[in-house]
Amino acid sequence: MRELWNFQPDRSRCTDVLSSRGRVRGLTALAAVTAVTALLALPACTPDQTPPTSPPSATPGTSVTTSPDASDPRGRLAAGLQELSPVTARLISDPKTTLTPVDASWLTGWQIFDAVNQTPPHPRRVFVALSQAGEALVLTGQPEAFSTMLKQAGVTVASAEVAAQVATVYLDSSQTFTTLAYRIDAVDDIRWRPSLTADQQKARDAVVSAYGDRIAPAKAEQSSAGWTVEVWTISGADLVRHETTIEATGAVTDKTETVASDLPVPASR
Repeated sequence: MRELWNFQPDRSRCTDVLSSRGRVRGLTALAAVTAVTALLALPACTPDQTPPTSPPSATPGTSVTTSPDASDPRGRLAAGLQELSPVTARLISDPKTTLTPVDASWLTGWQIFDAVNQTPPHPRRVFVALSQAGEALVLTGQPEAFSTMLKQAGVTVASAEVAAQVATVYLDSSQTFTTLAYRIDAVDDIRWRPSLTADQQKARDAVVSAYGDRIAPAKAEQSSAGWTVEVWTISGADLVRHETTIEATGAVTDKTETVASDLPVPASR
């Protein structure tokens, strides 16, 4: 069948008829064809269907998104974060974002996730937490949120080993990732630049000599308020010693001391 949108009327009937009656017949025929064309162009609907409607409009600069699936951790996280942090909720909803559960056997009723999206040009990483009830928290850059989670979970720190685990997870999850930062358990864990000048080699040797025997895995000591944990990190180009306090109430605070600066270490991962 010939496509109506490509229909070409008979030119002899439209242009070669000189009488007024002929012109009327030609115009009438053309109008009939036009009406048939318009009728056939309408979308067809079955009795159980309604005519299609236009897609929802979006304000310039925004996008129309569907509700996240609430049946899996990704959907529940995105739903819980929607009001708290829409930007983080969109990051979690992105299928390119990987969600890795953080090992925290001392935490009940909550699960911490390490969310990483490597999409260029701006890879992103954020730590978030999800409760069994569906409440979600952003932990990255929000140290007070970690304390809130511990209080709601009713975490009780009964040993130095658990205190050390809580402190290290706290430091990992609350950092902001604005600079390269990582925990170290020994001086050998420091990532030095592959090639060093003579002065940089002296700086490295000085750090190894002064702190080689002091830097160790997280070590906790009990106090009247709870536990104090010593943790070592590299933050940017600094060697930092942390005293992370975990109170019996669940509140966590961190006191830092920069013991060496301007180290010859990589500035990025």
